[in-house]
Amino acid sequence: MALKAPIDGVVYYGRFARGKWSGMEMIAESLRPGGTVMKNAVVMTVVQPRPMFLRGSVGEGDVQKVRPGMKGTAQFAALPELRAPATVSRVDKIPSAADSFEVRVQVLTDPKAEALVPGMTCTVKILSFSEKSALTIPAKALFTDETDETKTHVFVVQKGKPQKRDVTAGKRTDDRVQIVAGLAEGDEVLLEKPKETKPEQPKAPAQGAEEKKEKAEKGPGQPKAAGKEKAAAEAAKAKEPAKQQKEPAKKKSSKPKSKGKKKTADESGATK
Repeated sequence: MALKAPIDGVVYYGRFARGKWSGMEMIAESLRPGGTVMKNAVVMTVVQPRPMFLRGSVGEGDVQKVRPGMKGTAQFAALPELRAPATVSRVDKIPSAADSFEVRVQVLTDPKAEALVPGMTCTVKILSFSEKSALTIPAKALFTDETDETKTHVFVVQKGKPQKRDVTAGKRTDDRVQIVAGLAEGDEVLLEKPKETKPEQPKAPAQGAEEKKEKAEKGPGQPKAAGKEKAAAEAAKAKEPAKQQKEPAKKKSSKPKSKGKKKTADESGATK
């Protein structure tokens, strides 16, 4: 029995669907003397080698960036030195698989490149955005605010010190991000967050020091009120001779104080 193909082309064994071949091993076992072919099984596919188009896929994060009419370049695994101009002809709106949207690309190949046949693999790079005056920084230099994910910032270097600055981000690629506002050409940005420095410990307030001094002066085992009266009496005695002899209070006030009291104050830490 003779079978006539409706089109001219090359015969491939198995089924060709969405750029991939399947069922070749199973068909190879069936297409031999004594073999059995299942009902409605596809045993071979006739493929027209030219004109050629490319079938690929993009993830859901990039599907909005690809539109029909965009230009690009195709590079083939079989001929790495060959670069062919490519144009996006169709982008599916419904995913063909999880996180995968089919894209069809028309490619103009050199007629002499006969080594390129259907079923081979290639890579297509598409230029989705171009602006010569765009200001960009490395993507890892852009940080998101911890309390508000809609806000972004960078750390610029000013006078040798890092300074946080809010910026407005634009278009993004895998390794670069456009800055629409907040930076100027020539600004230096950090690729990592600066390490946080611990703030200086505040010194003890004056009130606490006075309380410690008061406790040291009143001595152990004495009531608080008695300590205050004694301190007031000593202060009054120190002022009297200061008025009579007209000497600084600092020098005169050292005589009424006994060594024992001074030692107690030093040990408590109130005077330091």
